[in-house]
Amino acid sequence: MPLQGTKTTQLILVFLTKANLIPKFSKNIKELPDLERRLIDGQRATRTNEEYSRTVYNYDGRRRIDINSSHSPLLRNSQVQKNCQKEQNELYKMIISGEEEPAASIGLLLNDNKPKSKGSKGIDSYDKGHYGDYPKKTEFGRSKTKNSRAISTKLGKSKVIEKRKGVSSPKQLARMMKKQASSLSNTSTPVNKTQSTSFKTRGFASRENEKQMKNYQKKLLQQSIANDPMEKGIKKSNLPTIKQQKVNGAPSLRHKAKNDSKTILGKDGISKKQRLKRDTTSGSQKNKYQTEYSKLKQAGDLKWMPKLLVDTPFLAKRIKFKDRYNETDTKWAHRFSLKEDFIRREQIKHVDKFLKNSKIVYDYLEDSPYYKDLSKKYIDDKLLLQTSGRESSHNNARFKMRGLRRNIMNTGLPKLDKIYTSLNPYYVLQGEEDTTLIFESRFESGNLRKAVQLSEFEYDLFLRNDYNSQGYIQWYFFKCSNIKEGVKYTFHLKNFFKSDSLYNQGMKPLIYSKKKQEEDGIGWYRGGENICYYQNNTKKKNSSGFMSTLTFEIEFLFDNDEVYLCHCFPFTYRDCKEHLESICNDNEEKGRINMKSKIRKTEMCKSLAGNSLDLVIITNFTSSELDISKRQAAIITGRVHPGESNSSFVVQGILDFLVGNTTTAIQLRDKYVFKIIPMLNPDGVILGNYRCSLSGQDLNRQWIGATSRMFPEIYNTKLMFKKTLESRRIYLYVDCHGHSRKKNAFMYGCKSNDPDDKTMKVFPYIMSESNGAFSFDDCNFNIQKDKESTGRVVVNREYNVNNSFTLEASFLGSDMGKYKGCHFTPTQLRDIGKAFCIALNESESGEVAESILETLNERKASKADE
Repeated sequence: MPLQGTKTTQLILVFLTKANLIPKFSKNIKELPDLERRLIDGQRATRTNEEYSRTVYNYDGRRRIDINSSHSPLLRNSQVQKNCQKEQNELYKMIISGEEEPAASIGLLLNDNKPKSKGSKGIDSYDKGHYGDYPKKTEFGRSKTKNSRAISTKLGKSKVIEKRKGVSSPKQLARMMKKQASSLSNTSTPVNKTQSTSFKTRGFASRENEKQMKNYQKKLLQQSIANDPMEKGIKKSNLPTIKQQKVNGAPSLRHKAKNDSKTILGKDGISKKQRLKRDTTSGSQKNKYQTEYSKLKQAGDLKWMPKLLVDTPFLAKRIKFKDRYNETDTKWAHRFSLKEDFIRREQIKHVDKFLKNSKIVYDYLEDSPYYKDLSKKYIDDKLLLQTSGRESSHNNARFKMRGLRRNIMNTGLPKLDKIYTSLNPYYVLQGEEDTTLIFESRFESGNLRKAVQLSEFEYDLFLRNDYNSQGYIQWYFFKCSNIKEGVKYTFHLKNFFKSDSLYNQGMKPLIYSKKKQEEDGIGWYRGGENICYYQNNTKKKNSSGFMSTLTFEIEFLFDNDEVYLCHCFPFTYRDCKEHLESICNDNEEKGRINMKSKIRKTEMCKSLAGNSLDLVIITNFTSSELDISKRQAAIITGRVHPGESNSSFVVQGILDFLVGNTTTAIQLRDKYVFKIIPMLNPDGVILGNYRCSLSGQDLNRQWIGATSRMFPEIYNTKLMFKKTLESRRIYLYVDCHGHSRKKNAFMYGCKSNDPDDKTMKVFPYIMSESNGAFSFDDCNFNIQKDKESTGRVVVNREYNVNNSFTLEASFLGSDMGKYKGCHFTPTQLRDIGKAFCIALNESESGEVAESILETLNERKASKADE
């Protein structure tokens, strides 16, 4: 008959177990009742390991294991705490009675060697949910609550001693002794035995001693600053002034300052809060922090401070580049070496162990090892800039980020933004003859993960993945300094994601030299020799295929110059905000008057990190409401892929043209209501991503099922489409992009269900007639399966917008027209935006559309005859 789980049965089982009357083990343990099976499992565990010597089962089925045989960290920790508290009580009694010297016993009273609690990274960490939340006991078996102020003892005399001495616990006594020892050790005035003894045992808890406490702390602060050799240059006016008063004994450090309940005095007798106040208002720290802060404020870099929502250092300084380029001499490059040559060199490096003497000279995430023997820090938290605007939207973004899968999170749970007024370089020069380059990418839109020096003038560079993703690596943007003139530097960018690139068709890296700009005024220019893009032997993570390497050589023009290298012309989040402010406000010098009648700007939503997503509305606002309601809508978006910065210059050209005073601009404002989102992915632009947002997803593939929780940018953009359709018809939608494998500018459209309908090709054809760099032959109107969730396809199908396009601009340039064989510059990209506006003004004309359709039919017939 099976055993039942009653209390009587449990008692019998416990008795039989101790008397060894139950068989040792049964072959079919699963068939036994639950209680009996647990007993047998416990016997097996105690007999197979000598460490578990004693195992006793309670009546309710729970077990209690002795400290020597316990496998539970929680039970071991509780027993260790019992032993420690026992020693503390005994020592406490001896100190109160005067039998023990208290100075040598502070560590035991504070219990510094207590076991680690939950959350520590040690071996003894435990899970309360598994072991249960057992109450912690004192020496005398009485539960100790969190806020208890007295240790329970059996002797009544010890309680009387506690009340007389004014001390409630051993820990409080130890803290008072430790504070007194640390604060009085650095003072210039000696402390006699009477004063120190009264300080140990007396408590000053009355209201009358508050002034004594404050004056005593000020006195310590004054004396420590006056005796500090680093603060000899401080004026006396910066020191705190106090009135000399007679104090009967030193004030008790048990008293805590107002509004500072956790005041802890350091070695020099100054609290952490007071030391921080001293460092930021006097001495060398004043010159370093306040000077940098005033520069940032004066330059306006703090005006549109972005939010990151990632735990990486970020430089608050905004990098401004001069907008002047040479439009004609940027010819395409010619490769002098083949891919096979570079692959052969790569294999020789590994065979000859060429990488053995390499060293890391830059790392975006790790701490620098070059500051261990130096007095200054690599990351100085005193230079941390506490930005404002920590509103609820920022906290909501943190809550949203917790919904991401942990396997795609690179940086763990999001933390506060770490924005600094200035940052020290990763590498420290070892002498005047050290020719190592100093790299930096901890600024807006920067991307460089690691730099490894192979030889004196050769470097392997590794780029950072898009945040919370395992790929999409194509954008690079970093700074080099400590440059030597007349030397050829070789760079190998090792971890590109795409298998082919325009670098094999003549594209050159972008270079910005600070000294060159000061000399001839030219900003960004194309440079580099022996450029090649090839696949290496590194496999892609979570994907098939191998990574690719971009290698090139550069000979810099100036010595000790600061040079920036970039994939394409940078256009940051703060650049976008500055441009929108300039065109929305009046400026008589630039001919912008009464701009509110042309353009309005509003915040459509917040991004995942809390950055504002601006929506610009352009039309003739002086017209009547009836006339405005009759106008069709034209919606334009840009920069959904943050690494395609050339698309921002196209959108910039559209905005500048539409707010202008030309006849075409006035006609367009009378015909349409333009709704433009210049930067659809601000988080990715700020962090230096190439394709994804902060969530690690491509926003241009989320148009079908976008949610406000994970993709607020796309969700609110679609909501804007729905609200627009309630009041007016949408005539056209264009999403601006950049292309990394094709030349020229072109469009992707949507194919109609009617094979004879060619109206969607009218606007691209007019565009090709308006701009010589736009190629109609490169346009494509077919929809692939992987493109069905993109913006142009979803807008065409869900909102019935026939003219729904993706406007692509090459990273390289055009092989036709006026600037054939040259790289695209921002000026030429803005011209593409102007050509778009001109084509839009002509596309609505019925006569023009009919003539274009006839031309297209003739071209189709001629191709059929061929």
